[in-house]
Amino acid sequence: MTDLWPALPLESWRDTYATLHMWLQMVGKTRLALAPMENHWWQVALYVTERGLTTSSIPSARPVAGLLAIDMLGAIALVHLSKGFFLPDGYEFALTLMGGSLALALAGAGEHSLDRMLSARKAEARRDG
Repeated sequence: MTDLWPALPLESWRDTYATLHMWLQMVGKTRLALAPMENHWWQVALYVTERGLTTSSIPSARPVAGLLAIDMLGAIALVHLSKGFFLPDGYEFALTLMGGSLALALAGAGEHSLDRMLSARKAEARRDG
């Protein structure tokens, strides 16, 4: 029988594993802090999709967006600034992410955002049900 999956020895990707593990913990802790409690801790679950892992809508987008803007400012200052503006190593993309995150943090999710729509549906379902 042939193996369908290639060998993936942990030693060759241990640093990536540790980084991914920490990022997933941060997402879970953010959801734990911001989402209302559900039975069996379903509010912090990550779901597998065709594009990777995802969560359901995270409430309180403003604080999360503010933290992302601060994170991108740090990335620009500490990593990308000395490498110029344009990609692949410049700060162009980090600056774009910081600007979008800052706009979201200051203005909120907006009247027609997916977060607002899902939150309204969830509140309506609780009220009706």
